[in-house]
Amino acid sequence: MDNVRAGIVARHDELGSTPDHAAAAAEAIMTSDTRSKQLAVEFKVGGKSVRIGGVCKGAGMIQPGMSATGRRPAAMPLHGTMLCFLTTDAAVETKALQIALKEAVANSFNRITVDGDMSTNDTVIVLANGMAGSPKSKVSGQKPEFRDQKSPEFRMFQAALSHVCLELAKMIVRDGEGVSRFVTVRVRGAKSLTDADAAARAVANSALVKTSWHGGDPNWGRIIDALGYSPATVIEEKVDIGYSAPGSGRILLSLKRGQPTKTSFKDLCIARRASGVRFAH
Repeated sequence: MDNVRAGIVARHDELGSTPDHAAAAAEAIMTSDTRSKQLAVEFKVGGKSVRIGGVCKGAGMIQPGMSATGRRPAAMPLHGTMLCFLTTDAAVETKALQIALKEAVANSFNRITVDGDMSTNDTVIVLANGMAGSPKSKVSGQKPEFRDQKSPEFRMFQAALSHVCLELAKMIVRDGEGVSRFVTVRVRGAKSLTDADAAARAVANSALVKTSWHGGDPNWGRIIDALGYSPATVIEEKVDIGYSAPGSGRILLSLKRGQPTKTSFKDLCIARRASGVRFAH
């Protein structure tokens, strides 16, 4: 503890508010990370400029399942560490901020996996100092402080916070221990969100699927195998599996309604090398 205290005192004198200080903080929390991770955005709400920034770290033991109470969300396994610290100058009250953070985390950090193991203390913290001031609502002209979840002001704040969280979460995956490929798994047509989550996690965490992805092999058999043993309800005759390049709406199908397509292996390999994976059932 003597060494810990000495380090805290020494670092205290180096605190500041410049971009360089932010970069130093992002670097200081690194463990097995190969690079620091930070992002900031600025946007206008009700005539006020609002900023949201964040730093995070994480490379191993990555499959967060965070909640406000610490209780693991459904469809999560019981398993370094993922840490994220967010700051904003928005004048947002605590309850609204908690709601916004819950939504942002659910669709970002709680949707990534590197090795399928959950750390013991994954954490996302957001701090708001209110220095941007309260925007006036376009509807009432009053100062809502982002309280109304249906207001355009809150929706804009939510979108910005969700964007920051998602981009930081992607940085963690790209810097994951042993990671050579970044793959997005999308599920369409699931009976429920729980089924979609279970199906996607089974595919993303399958060792056989990941080895085929690593080798650039569009092995749809391993994907449908993972779907089959997942807790999701799967009707094989309704399953489509395909690949698409990032940002492209074109899906090259390898399986359609449970049957292999006539798409050539060569074309599938080309699509696979630069793609995400999509399937519907």
